[in-house]
Amino acid sequence: MQIEAIPSTPVYYPVQIAAAATARQHLVIVERAEWLKPEQLNPLSDAAGSLFVYLLGNKILRLSTRARYECRSFNDVQSLWATVEAFLSQARMGLRLYVIGSEPFLWQASAIATRYGMTTDSMQLELAGKPSRNVYCIHCRHTIRDTETNLVTCPSCGKTLAVRAHFSRRLGAYIGVQADAEEPGVLPPVEELRR
Repeated sequence: MQIEAIPSTPVYYPVQIAAAATARQHLVIVERAEWLKPEQLNPLSDAAGSLFVYLLGNKILRLSTRARYECRSFNDVQSLWATVEAFLSQARMGLRLYVIGSEPFLWQASAIATRYGMTTDSMQLELAGKPSRNVYCIHCRHTIRDTETNLVTCPSCGKTLAVRAHFSRRLGAYIGVQADAEEPGVLPPVEELRR
C-alpha cells in the first residue's frame, strides 16, 4: 500500500556529503554497510580528517574511495547510539550529520541529534531497506515499532489501527487511528507498505 503523501510526510534524498567550505566535520551513520556507496564519500578529499563513519553491524568498511575517514562498527544499536551521543556532546558548530537506514533508524538518529542542538538543515536522511514504519497509537500513546502493513494491532490497547499518512517528526512515527471506528468489525484489506 502506498500511503498518500501530505505535507507532514517525510521526503528522503540520497546522501550528498557537503563540501569542506560548508562543514567542519561530517558524521555518517549507516544501519547496514551495503547501503553506503563509495561515491557518497568521494567529495570529501579536501576534508579527509573530519569524516567519521559509524556502522551498525560487525563489518569492516573498505570502500574504494579517495576520501580518508575514521570508521567504527557496532554490534548493537545501543552501543551505536551511546557513541553517537558521546560524539554529539563534544561536537562544535559546523557538524553535518548523514544517516542511511530504515525509517525508524533515521528518526531515532534525528531525535538524538535534535537533543544535542542539531537542526534539520544540518542533517540528511536517506531511506534504505524494506519499508517499515513506527506507528503511534493515538488511543493509548503506545508506539509500535517496524510496522510493514497498513493495519496493525496495538499491543497496548488492542485496537486495530490504520496507518495514516500524517507523520510526527517529534515522535518519529506515523499516526495510527482505530481502523473500524465508524463501522465496528469492518476493516480494509491488509496491504504491505510501499515507498
